[in-house]
Amino acid sequence: MLDADIPGSCERFFARGETILGQGETVACLFVVRSGLVKLVAVSHDGREASTDLLGRGQVFGEQCLRPDQLPSPDSAVGLLAGRIRIVPRASIQRAGSMDPRVAGALVQAFAERLERTTRALHDSMLDPAPVRIARRLAWLAREHGTPRGHHVVLSGAFTQRELASLCGSSRETVNRVLGRLAALGLVRVRPCGYHVADVDALERWPGLHVSDSETSPSDTAPRNHPSRGAV
Repeated sequence: MLDADIPGSCERFFARGETILGQGETVACLFVVRSGLVKLVAVSHDGREASTDLLGRGQVFGEQCLRPDQLPSPDSAVGLLAGRIRIVPRASIQRAGSMDPRVAGALVQAFAERLERTTRALHDSMLDPAPVRIARRLAWLAREHGTPRGHHVVLSGAFTQRELASLCGSSRETVNRVLGRLAALGLVRVRPCGYHVADVDALERWPGLHVSDSETSPSDTAPRNHPSRGAV
């Protein structure tokens, strides 16, 4: 419903790596992903980066525009896979919501899904060690954004080790070690074009016991308080 042609809205292309909305910018419109993939990224004062959510078709960001005080965006929205996005001015979304209850219902559903992802990410970051977080995130990415091919699922090379580290609140070095362990177990194969996931269910259940505490940095095992708006 939200990616329909709402009167007053417009649609445009975004490229991989393009900043669609900057952290700290005043938000005047609601953004609806039509195709491709958008990551929400928060950057700390000392330059540390964390991906807080991944958004695909029909999912929204820029909800701050609906608040009376129109708070600035807490994240940057950056294209991860090129696609198209619909931009809906605040007045247009308010008018559409008042005229069609389905629009208001779709907004409530979108925000409820965001809250559920945020809560799950908070639980994972506080309770699970880095290897388990990495394996679960790979499983989720394979389910949501992978392409079935024969007996495995192919995940795009757009999800680099740095991207995985940012999504999991970990380091690239730890992601590299975990991928090596998962490859040795036959669960994931790393290819130049991306990842081949052999068994998504087994990957999601992997207990992480094959990576010792000595192989992860202290920052990877400590509880994290930044998973904000919903890494999944």
